[in-house]
Parts: sequence; structure tokens; C-alpha cells
Amino acid sequence: MTTRRRRLRPGRLLLGLVALLVAAVWAFPVYWMAISSLMSNIRLQSGAPTFWPVNASLDNYAAVWASGSFLPALRMSLLVTGLTIVCTLVFAFLAALAVIFVLLGFVGFGFGGLPTIVFWVLAGVCVISAWRLRPAGQRRREDRHLPGSR
Repeated sequence: MTTRRRRLRPGRLLLGLVALLVAAVWAFPVYWMAISSLMSNIRLQSGAPTFWPVNASLDNYAAVWASGSFLPALRMSLLVTGLTIVCTLVFAFLAALAVIFVLLGFVGFGFGGLPTIVFWVLAGVCVISAWRLRPAGQRRREDRHLPGSR
């Protein structure tokens, strides 16, 4: 059995090189973070960047672990991440339900029930989220006019 060798086309080669470049740009911050964690603070704060760790040590890891603040910070980070994932999944599920209900025609003027409730709850959540995400300066100016605010 003979195998035919595929010919490498210039367009495919260029696409592969672009993909490698994008992967390198994407991976560089992770690499920089990893080597920076192995350098001393004095070396990090010097003006010249080092792309390979010189005199690498695990002293930074030992200092963070010995300070006693690592586990509470990790616990809080995991809690926030977990809650964010749960809220995102619930919100995405409600959004998918609302889209399906709208596409199937269940949300209309003469139809009530669960589809309409889900649609309006999702619409309310979107409005509240947009309201809370407005710029902080605008929020302070507008909140000054509310009763009980200074």
C-alpha cells in the first residue's frame, strides 16, 4: 500500500502560521504570570523585563502560604465563582426559555401562564441589570434626587 503525501498549499500554511501567532499572543500572559511568580519583587520592579526567570525561587509561594490569607481568599474566590456560574446558568436558561416561547408564539396578547411570566421576569431582570450597570457618575447624580439621599 502506498501513501500519498499531501501537498502543503500556501494558503493553508499561512493560516497555520496565523493560528500559531494567535495562540502565542493568547498564551503569553499566562507564561508571564508564571515566570513572574518565580522572580523576586526587586527583580520584578526593575525596569528591564526578563522573559526567562533568572534566580527563580518559590519564596513568593512560601510567603503567601505563610501569611495565612491565602485559604480565605481562595475560599471567597471559589464562592464568588460558583455563585456567578449558578446565576449565569439560571439566567441563560430563562433566556432560552423566553426565546423558545417567543419563537413558538406562546407569548402573545391572549395567552397567559408560565411562558408569559418567564418572559416578563426575564425582561425585568434585564431592565434592572441595565439600570445598575450605568456609569457610576450618572448613578450618583440621579440618586441624589431620591428621598433619603444626601
